[in-house]
Amino acid sequence: ISPLMGFTFNPQPVANEIAQVNTVAKEYEGLNRGMVEDIDGTLSAFKDSLQQAGIDTIMTEVQRQIDEWAKAQPR
Repeated sequence: ISPLMGFTFNPQPVANEIAQVNTVAKEYEGLNRGMVEDIDGTLSAFKDSLQQAGIDTIMTEVQRQIDEWAKAQPR
């Protein structure tokens, strides 16, 4: 059983960042399909674009919500 069973992420606080990350993912979908010649360069650019789009902000918010949820759980 997952320790996160019952947790539901609220995306509203980072809705803009999620939209931006989704846009970046669509832009680089050729990377997932193996349709790029310079894999290393494209992967590096993809990671940079994700960071600029706010992926770290999303991960921080998810962790904040998990921590808050976990504190409210009965032990």
